[in-house]
Amino acid sequence: MSRYSRARITGVVWLLYFVISSLGLGLLRKVVVSGDATVTAGNVVAHPVLFQLGGSLDLLGNCLYIALSILLYGVFRPLNRSLALVAVTFSLMGCAAQIIGSFFRIAPVVLLTDNQPFVAFTSQQLQAAALISLRMFSRVFNVSFVLFGFFELVLGYLILKSNVLPRWLGILWMAAGVTGLTFLWPPLGMSIFPLVVAFGFGELILAVWLIIKGRAIDRWEDLTPT
Repeated sequence: MSRYSRARITGVVWLLYFVISSLGLGLLRKVVVSGDATVTAGNVVAHPVLFQLGGSLDLLGNCLYIALSILLYGVFRPLNRSLALVAVTFSLMGCAAQIIGSFFRIAPVVLLTDNQPFVAFTSQQLQAAALISLRMFSRVFNVSFVLFGFFELVLGYLILKSNVLPRWLGILWMAAGVTGLTFLWPPLGMSIFPLVVAFGFGELILAVWLIIKGRAIDRWEDLTPT
């Protein structure tokens, strides 16, 4: 497989990830109301299929990102094998964190729609437990932001050193990495969350670039991996 073909496939997988993850997030936001246990519980009970479908799409998105991480390693390996491996390792760890966190998101469905084993608890207690589970998911998700922040920093550095991809794109990726690291202190990360989302568009830009101009990375063919 030529490097251009690999780059184009990587870009296509990336766009597919964006579509599936956006659909999953959109469905979940129709059910989960931040900070309101009663409304969220009512939505989960009323729309369990919607909630589970959103979670399933999100899980599928994570699986796609695992494949994407491996493809990105193949694309950037000729520049620096060690740094490419570091980047993909952080990316895979971020995916693992989100997948582990998804167990907390499953709990509300069990507590609120299949609650026969929990008849000793009041509905208010079950609703509160469901909200705690969702908050735990949010905390684990914050950890994934830090891991992906390191991934973006390293890959941004590789983009800067490539002499093929636009330097401004490498700077954008590194800036995204810095915003991701703000979740080492979650209140800070949440306070600038719109900025985190804005810098995240660097991923979409790189995906499109790989599809349209990926042939430029044929120049890496003569590079010896380090």
